[in-house]
Parts: sequence; C-alpha cells; structure tokens
Amino acid sequence: MYRAPDETYTSYDRALCIMFALEIYVPWLRMGATANLIAKMKEYGIYDDRITMDMYNDIKACMLMDNKGGCLDTMAPGDDATRRQIAAFSGGVVAAGIYMSMVEDHWNFDGNFEGGENSNTCNRPWCDWTGYEPPNNPWTLDDVTGWQPLIEDNGRGFFLCAGPRNAASIQPE
Repeated sequence: MYRAPDETYTSYDRALCIMFALEIYVPWLRMGATANLIAKMKEYGIYDDRITMDMYNDIKACMLMDNKGGCLDTMAPGDDATRRQIAAFSGGVVAAGIYMSMVEDHWNFDGNFEGGENSNTCNRPWCDWTGYEPPNNPWTLDDVTGWQPLIEDNGRGFFLCAGPRNAASIQPE
C-alpha cells in the first residue's frame, strides 16, 4: 500500500492532503460547497497543485483492482516531487478510500444504490432503500431510542420535517 515519505508527516502536509481529498469528494456529499472550497484553495495558492480527475480515476481503479493499492507505488510522485504533489496524490488516495467505503457500506450517498428484491426504489442521495419502518412518526416521539422520520427533503440528502413545530424554520428568509 502506498505510504507518503516520512518527512511529509507534519501537520502542514496533513492539512494539504485533507484539502486535496476534500476537493475530490465534497462534490459527492455537498454540491453547493465545491465553489467555496475551490475559492479557498485558490486563495491559499494550492489549487493548481491538485491531481487531475484522470489521475484520481487511475488511483481508484488501482485500489479496486488489487484492494491493497500495490500498484499505487508505481503511480506515486517520484523522489523529486514537491510536498504539494505528494499531498495531492495522498489526498487522491484518501478520497478513493472514502469513495470505496461509501459504496461498499451501501450508504446510497449518490442515490444510485439498488438494494435488491425487497428494497425500496430510492434515487435520491442518502435516502433509505432498506424498507425500514421506524417506531415513531414525524410528529410524535413514542420511542425515544427509535428513529423519527422526516418528511421533506431537498432531493440531495438534506431532510427536514415540516410539521407544525418546525413550520417557522423552513420559511424562506
């Protein structure tokens, strides 16, 4: 499995790695946040150091192929790489790992999960495809340890209840 050089194990390098990983996976999770993140990366002067989506897809394919990422060593930046190039590549590895985990765990983060014969059809991010029946309804909490469903969503994974108690909170400002 790929491992960044020991001299890049600093808080600075970790922060760079996180920024580069976020640039890849934030669009899956929160579509509106991408522009803000890119603006910050440009402000910090690191935007041009990010990896390409082709490189990210190669990293993901490598990790899927042998599930250990052994082929990542051949793709990794060479000895003459800058700390930013190493952090960008490492961020790609982190993002690919997060993506693979979300797919394997069936979180339905992208609304494309097909659960099987007895599952709900669900083509919205994060929606429940399992057919689970909660012990509570959106307006009454009968079982304090059970899930209480929400009845409205924005179609991208943000769910809210528009019951009488919450009506004021969903009014446009």
